[in-house]
Amino acid sequence: MEILPLDGENPQHVGVLKAFAAHILHGTPLVADGAEGIRALMLSNAMHLSSWTGKPVSLPIDEGEFARLLAEKRLHSRKKQVKEVTFATDHSGTGRAEG
Repeated sequence: MEILPLDGENPQHVGVLKAFAAHILHGTPLVADGAEGIRALMLSNAMHLSSWTGKPVSLPIDEGEFARLLAEKRLHSRKKQVKEVTFATDHSGTGRAEG
């Protein structure tokens, strides 16, 4: 296991996309490879499955059960009425400006 130092920055999706572009353009190492992404998705799906069944689950999850319950959730879902929300993306006055 590799321990990575943290710098306090949390670029989230923008940082991931920039790192991906840097990998393609310059060969910079990826923050997380595809296998890491699959493991993260499996963990997310496990949390959903556990929530839906009310029981603990083991990894890897039963993908058939997950797919069946997800289809059931979709079948009974309805479009939510939401108000339009606009997020500010200009951080120039916060000291967090990208550039």
